[in-house]
Parts: sequence; structure tokens; C-alpha cells
Amino acid sequence: MHRPYLIYMRPYQSTLAALSKIPGVEILVLGITYDDSKSKTLVYSLMPQKKKHVEEFSKVLNKEDTGKVKILMKSRSSLTFVIEKDSCDFYEYTLGSGNFVIFPYLIKNGVRKFYLISEEDPKVITEKLAKRGDILGFQTSYIYEAINDSYRLILQADIFSKLTPLQREVISRAVIRGYFDWPRKFSLTDLAKELGVSKATLAEHIRRSEAKILSSLVGLEWKNTRYENTSS
Repeated sequence: MHRPYLIYMRPYQSTLAALSKIPGVEILVLGITYDDSKSKTLVYSLMPQKKKHVEEFSKVLNKEDTGKVKILMKSRSSLTFVIEKDSCDFYEYTLGSGNFVIFPYLIKNGVRKFYLISEEDPKVITEKLAKRGDILGFQTSYIYEAINDSYRLILQADIFSKLTPLQREVISRAVIRGYFDWPRKFSLTDLAKELGVSKATLAEHIRRSEAKILSSLVGLEWKNTRYENTSS
């Protein structure tokens, strides 16, 4: 019987894992095509804020062993691209052995988090994956958890794509520090001092970020969309 497993894995060799170690970068693997000779990976990545990190991102992405890279869409906040390379050992197992991988999956801080649905014994799965990376976590899961997690990743990517890198940093830091908690654990003044910006500038970034997030969640971008009644 096919069972879903939630796996945290640090690959021994992976361009995407290397990219995800750069501050501000998170990788979503949206889909993969694989055959005996080539693999093509569709990737969505958040872009870093600082110039030196952008340069590092470009350097890693354009390394010789990365493979052929095709940019599909680029913005200040994100990059969508395809990597084509010779057959990948990780994909050869996870996709070429009757298994299923739930997409999208996340790569962050050098760690790949993914759901694998397989008929194999868990011991066999971990033994095979251990040849391809360090297994940091392995647990039995449920299909609904995999679906909900994947949906959350898509929603988060949509929201983050609307924020500038600085706005992402501001919101992330505010959440971590407890600025949005009730009662509030971290003041606007303290947060501004930590981020090195004025209190007024920080307040503006938070207001703009909140507006973008709420608009995305409730679909206010539809308000300017015109629909024609095509029913007879």
C-alpha cells in the first residue's frame, strides 16, 4: 500500500540547496520531468535583497555543473526558471521507482522538505535516500497533510511575490519578534532600531505589506476585473 512520508533531507550535492543557503532565498520546486538522459526542474525562487547576495545567487546559478538554465519570469522579488541537466540520482530514485513526490516542495537553508508516497518499506526508503543526502527527519504522514502543506506553500509564494525583499524581511522579523502578538512582545521602536530604519519608514513598510497580504488573501485584485455575461 502506498504511504506518504514527510522527509527532511540535506542533499550532498544540489545547486538548489546551495541557492537556498543565501540569505533571503527560498526555493519552491514546482515540477519535474525526468527520463533516462535528462531531467528538467521547474523552480520558483524568492530573490535576496542585498546586492552581494544577488551576486552570489547569480554566481551559483551559473556554475558549470548547474546545467542549462532558462529564465521564464523575473521580478525584483522572485525568479522562475527551468534547470535542464543530465539524469539526477535523486530524481532517478524518487520519481523513477514507482514513487510519487508531492509538488511543490520547499528547499530552505540547504534542506529539502518533501512528501514522498511509496510502497516501499520505510527502512528501504531511508537507506536509499541516505546515499543521496543526510536524512534529518522522516515520519509517516497523511495525504491531507501533504495537500494542505503544498497549498500553503503556493499561497505563501503568491503573497511573498507581491512583497519587496525588504518588506519580506520586515514582516518576517516582526512575526518572529512578536510584534503582531497580543499583547505585543516587541515594539515598533525596538523593531526599527534592530532593522536600522526609522520608525516612520518601518511603519510604512508594515502598512504596505499588510495591505498587499490582505488583498491577496481576500482577492481584492478582482475588483477591477470586468466580466462579460456569456450565457444565452
